[in-house]
Amino acid sequence: MSAHFQKTSKHWDEFSGIRAALAASGRCEPKILALLATETYFRSTIHRVLEYLYWIVIDAINPARADFISLGISQAQVHHWRRAGIVSQTSLRISTLARFWNPFLNYDVCNFVLSTNMVNTENMAVILRAYTGRVTRYHLSVFAFFFQKARRDVEVIRSCTL
Repeated sequence: MSAHFQKTSKHWDEFSGIRAALAASGRCEPKILALLATETYFRSTIHRVLEYLYWIVIDAINPARADFISLGISQAQVHHWRRAGIVSQTSLRISTLARFWNPFLNYDVCNFVLSTNMVNTENMAVILRAYTGRVTRYHLSVFAFFFQKARRDVEVIRSCTL
């Protein structure tokens, strides 16, 4: 078993609590679950905290630039959060930061980005390009792994509810 496979498998297992909570709320679209797993795979908690601090500083200096900073579990740009109606232009920083950590709201903003870009495909490269703006081979391999796992898990969940 390769180190890459072990690391992604471990992350998928660690992500199971979030997946289960999302599925229990009816949020179980495989491509969105895979995107969330992929984005959490590439960003550590400390990295996210530093991004929030950076965003607060840049928002005070150059609000237009701050709208293009990617935040949250989903790593969606701030302007997507605002256009989706999840974060307001004048929201308090503490309440806004809590929203960026909320897995349900992250799922919703991810869904908003994909639906806004009219991504109605299962083509992994198209999904990633629409969501992140670019596709690297490594990012695609991680996303493909999680997408396969999410589709399998969703099939199991749906078969149990029939």
